[in-house]
Amino acid sequence: SLGSEQAGLYSFAYKISTIYYGFVLSFQTVLVVKYNQYFHDKEYSKIEDEIKSLLKVLIVLSAIFILFSTEMGQVLATNNAYEKALYITPIIILGYFTFFIYEMYALILFQTKKNFIITIVVLGSGLLNIVLNKLLIPQYGFVVAAINTLVCYSIMAILSWYFVNKKCNYAPPINLFALPII
Repeated sequence: SLGSEQAGLYSFAYKISTIYYGFVLSFQTVLVVKYNQYFHDKEYSKIEDEIKSLLKVLIVLSAIFILFSTEMGQVLATNNAYEKALYITPIIILGYFTFFIYEMYALILFQTKKNFIITIVVLGSGLLNIVLNKLLIPQYGFVVAAINTLVCYSIMAILSWYFVNKKCNYAPPINLFALPII
């Protein structure tokens, strides 16, 4: 388990990333209203256009937060000791970005009333995260907790994409998310 110092460092890095995720949620909230209407009307190309537009904004926002997370942390820190936690902030931000991708596919599962799949994906990934943290944190410290979360969010996104493709009549193509990142 993490000692109180490492837990504090991890928590500080997460606070900066949470500011980023607040922006993501605000953009996503606007998208969800349109997304639901387009899905209901089977206007799938409009869903993809909205996702493309939002991805452009999120990639720029992610880059800004990743590039300037150290500076943001220095402004927010009351103690220089917290600065050593800031190098995990990009990992956490990438995790939140991956979680956004999961949520885009989970919306379709929700719209098509496949809530059980969402439950399985979230519980399975959550349990994996707990197991990985229990096994790896004692040896590698708080850094591996951020990596574990990124891995588990990525698994959630991949599994959701898989189930949407297998169980639903529409799925945004995975390259919609992959190409802007590359």
